[in-house]
Amino acid sequence: KAWPTPAPPPRPFWVCDHRRGRPRGVLAAGLEELRGQAAEALGLPLPVELVLAEDGTAVDTEGFLGALPPHTPLVALGPGQRWEPPKVSPRNPQPPPPSGVARVTVALARAGPQDLVGRLRVTAAVRGLRCDVVGLGPERLLRWVELLRLLAATTRAVGQSLLNLSALLRRLLDSAPQRGRAYEH
Repeated sequence: KAWPTPAPPPRPFWVCDHRRGRPRGVLAAGLEELRGQAAEALGLPLPVELVLAEDGTAVDTEGFLGALPPHTPLVALGPGQRWEPPKVSPRNPQPPPPSGVARVTVALARAGPQDLVGRLRVTAAVRGLRCDVVGLGPERLLRWVELLRLLAATTRAVGQSLLNLSALLRRLLDSAPQRGRAYEH
């Protein structure tokens, strides 16, 4: 008995319309599903044609879609639309640099006018996901430093006590007569 082949897992793609608006991320396992997801995400009427954003190559077979790497940028074309290369403004002949995958911002911000030092703030954005971490203020940071200093002193004292105890035990064992020897007759 033949087992049914499992459906391929959905893969991520970036799609935008012919005007090159903000790309939308979609997940699809096959070509028809990708066309439907792109039409829904961009509000385009069906049928939708998909082409590569960089050169306009039509994505019209499952095999070609399967050969594309994840996160490939695609352009979804509705009825009557056609692919055009990205426009470059005459004032800025160079295309804009890629925005990159991730952006990390570190800033020292004051929570209020009474704060002298402020708080450390770290913001990380990865492919549209954003994480904002506000660090410890100076008062809490000083408390943690004092706690760590106390912990280090306690650890040092315990370590010194253990060393002294081991030295004392060694002296006691070295000076004590050895027991358990077999008596010679």
